[in-house]
Amino acid sequence: MNLPTTSLLLASVMLCACSQLPSMPFAKGDDASVVYALGSREGFSSPLNGSLRLACPAFEFEGSQIALSEEHGRELEKLAEEWKKNEGIRYLIAGYTPPDLPEDHARTLSERRTLGLRQRLIELGVEGTRIQTLGLGNDFYQTSPATHVALIYRQ
Repeated sequence: MNLPTTSLLLASVMLCACSQLPSMPFAKGDDASVVYALGSREGFSSPLNGSLRLACPAFEFEGSQIALSEEHGRELEKLAEEWKKNEGIRYLIAGYTPPDLPEDHARTLSERRTLGLRQRLIELGVEGTRIQTLGLGNDFYQTSPATHVALIYRQ
């Protein structure tokens, strides 16, 4: 076996083994309905508690779109400028989808959108540790937006 094949085999075995660990974030459990895509939860509030303030208008998406529009870019530039004036600000980006999508697809789609917004903020100079993302999909459509939208909260 050559080195790349051996490395691929080893990585596959390790991933299979990790999926059996109960403490991993993708394990089933009480907190499995809210998945923080990147970074520590420390210092970030859940968007489900109702105490967060929106930092800007909602980022609307069409269908399965994940690409950011020019309008999205302008809003993100404003947030980056705000952060540069007060680097203590934290942003929590929560993505939502309508209830008519399959649960796994909805969560993945909302996560990809929030990660795209996060990446663009980082490119604009916001420190990555100051941004948390959540892909909520359509898990909370009774009490949260039931459209293709991502919301950025200021903390």
